[in-house]
Amino acid sequence: MILTQRDLKLLFYLSRYVLMTTKQINRTVFGNIAVTTVLRRLRALEANGYIQRIEGLANAERAWTVTLKGAGLAGDRQPKRHFNRSTLPHDVKLTDLRLSLEGHGIAHSWIAEHEIRSQMARSHGISRMQGKTVPDGIMGVDYHGVKHSVAIELELHFKSQGRYRDIFSNYRYKPNLWSVWYVVHAKSLGK
Repeated sequence: MILTQRDLKLLFYLSRYVLMTTKQINRTVFGNIAVTTVLRRLRALEANGYIQRIEGLANAERAWTVTLKGAGLAGDRQPKRHFNRSTLPHDVKLTDLRLSLEGHGIAHSWIAEHEIRSQMARSHGISRMQGKTVPDGIMGVDYHGVKHSVAIELELHFKSQGRYRDIFSNYRYKPNLWSVWYVVHAKSLGK
């Protein structure tokens, strides 16, 4: 298989965004061409071991991620390899949120949750990670010429008041964070 520049761009995007649906890939990499054309190329890349399909989304929508082989071409040494089916809708919405924040020039860099967890485990050990608050991502923003780190929390389902108290209390003691953005999908959940 001969990889095109667009294939390499796709591997880079999948490595960077971790998980993307066919629609997200079509919009960001293929420029909204016919979905059948996009799927044909994705299946070819999958058959050659560069990407893998992730099943389990509603409406039989497909999601894709980069394999170790594909990640190597994108310069990623540690791609995420395991996905929890129960969190797939959250992961897809998080990708949409990130694409939007970056597209509007708000987020200039992003560290994904799995990277934060991996870094914490290497630094502190897995046993000390129990009860730690890990954001869905940390984005870099530029405010009045100064770079800041902002934790992103994407909430799709209501949690108990005690859980929210714990989350916000834990963030209070993170001096390296400038702020926390808590994003909800419905006004009622925000209240």
